[in-house]
Amino acid sequence: MAEESEIVRKSKKFKGVSKKKEVEGLEVLALEGAENLEINNIIDDIEDYLKNSIQSQNSQTATLPPVIKFNKNWMLSVTELSCQLWCEKQVEYTLLTGRKRVTEEMEEGIKRHEELELEDHDLVEVEVETEEDYLGLKLLNSIILLEQLRETGKCRELWLFDTIENYTFSGIIDQLTIAMHRHTKEKCVIISDTKTRKTKRDPSASQIQGASLQVQLYCIMLEDTKNGKVNFEKLYKSLNCDKYAPFKSVELIPEGCLANLQKKYLKAFKKLPKVSKMMNLEYEHEGTVFRKSEVDLKRENILVTVNYLCTFWDGLREADHVKKNESWKCKMCQFKDECTVTPLIEDKTQ
Repeated sequence: MAEESEIVRKSKKFKGVSKKKEVEGLEVLALEGAENLEINNIIDDIEDYLKNSIQSQNSQTATLPPVIKFNKNWMLSVTELSCQLWCEKQVEYTLLTGRKRVTEEMEEGIKRHEELELEDHDLVEVEVETEEDYLGLKLLNSIILLEQLRETGKCRELWLFDTIENYTFSGIIDQLTIAMHRHTKEKCVIISDTKTRKTKRDPSASQIQGASLQVQLYCIMLEDTKNGKVNFEKLYKSLNCDKYAPFKSVELIPEGCLANLQKKYLKAFKKLPKVSKMMNLEYEHEGTVFRKSEVDLKRENILVTVNYLCTFWDGLREADHVKKNESWKCKMCQFKDECTVTPLIEDKTQ
């Protein structure tokens, strides 16, 4: 692996770690005016993915499922799943072309998240040379942020992972806080996510749907990790890591190897209070929160949705595209002129 810069998150007590090589999938485009959608609705039209795949792909490549074709190595991000709910065809085109549109609102969101993170802890760059160091810095960072959470009652940008079926999912929780449960009066960990808006207009149903999936899946991942139900062996396999290989980064040498950090990581999560099954979503404009909502965990429904979304990566069906009543999404899509399934085509012919 080529040498890369790792972003270290540093709390007041000890130097923390994380990295910006982590690209948590494709960002959901910020658009307005969707019809109402339910988070647990599963699209009924299931077809064979490879029948009508992009014709420019040669036959040998086209027979591969997306998880292999696009070198995902059975590891996906939570944000990628959220983007699938927005439009899987857009996800597919982005993978095929390597073109990813970054909107002004997305840039503002990234900037705002960095500002909030800097309020929470310092950032320091660290050079990494191996996959083991890359993962080790993530684990160490999470351990340190969890220490901060227990000491101060809050932390931001916590990396974690989980294994569901054949896939390993990774994600970064925007914010965790420890507070008293309003009913039981017991301490609990609460997940919050802040979304930046260009205007004070409420988010569309599709945007709420994607955000709801994210925080609910984070809740499942947090609970599973706290209960020691994550599969590190699958994580190591996905990232091609040897858990006994000695670390090379100065910051990691005292930790020895991934096997040692694995124990500390699980122990840090185990010490957390009970995880609240109620998550918070906040929408802000120019630093001011103008909308708050609560999301209840519906674990079984989310897992059904996740399993369905994974059938796209397994190559068991075509990428779903937006329906006619959502054609407003297509008007802002960078692939609208080349997409063969956009409902805008019907509008032009009528």
